[in-house]
Amino acid sequence: MHLNEGQLIDLAEGTRPESAEPHLASCARCRAELSELRAVMSVAAGVEVPEPSPLFWDHLSMRVHDAVAAEATRPRGSAALGLGRASSLWSWRVLLPAAALAALVAAAAVSIRSPSDMGGGGSPAGTASIGGVDSGVDVARLVDDDPLLSLLADLAGELDWDDVVGAGLTTSSWSVDRVVLEMSADERRELRRILSEELTKS
Repeated sequence: MHLNEGQLIDLAEGTRPESAEPHLASCARCRAELSELRAVMSVAAGVEVPEPSPLFWDHLSMRVHDAVAAEATRPRGSAALGLGRASSLWSWRVLLPAAALAALVAAAAVSIRSPSDMGGGGSPAGTASIGGVDSGVDVARLVDDDPLLSLLADLAGELDWDDVVGAGLTTSSWSVDRVVLEMSADERRELRRILSEELTKS
């Protein structure tokens, strides 16, 4: 039995325990897939990601739903779609990091906010509050030290939080991850396709 996609991603990101090492030592296929995934993730980490159009986020849910509905009328199977194993492996290896990055930007843009932005009390200025409890984390220092957090803070800083709250778009932690995990396999495939299409347009 081989490692699944989730296990390979966890290994590539360094978040999986070393319990998979005995399998990797004896399985050339999994070692090759892990090596290729790490190479793709390395390239993806160096790519400057453009800010998507606001229209992209406005229409994303509708496009995923419509595409999945249209997919239901197509013949099933990779042969009917003209896809072989190589192309399906390539697509998740390239598109999963892009989808994860897009989900991270969306989650951060909606959930990075100071208590004063949201009309509440909470943490002292400059520290983060998690679940209403002061975490003691100096957000300004983290943002200054990390270019990705700086980008996310800039994106979140441009939002009108009154409009965000009025539209009901505030999130709890990890809600974007939960939504993606609750999608069907067809919906996740379509989300990856749409994200890839949008990223290549820029």
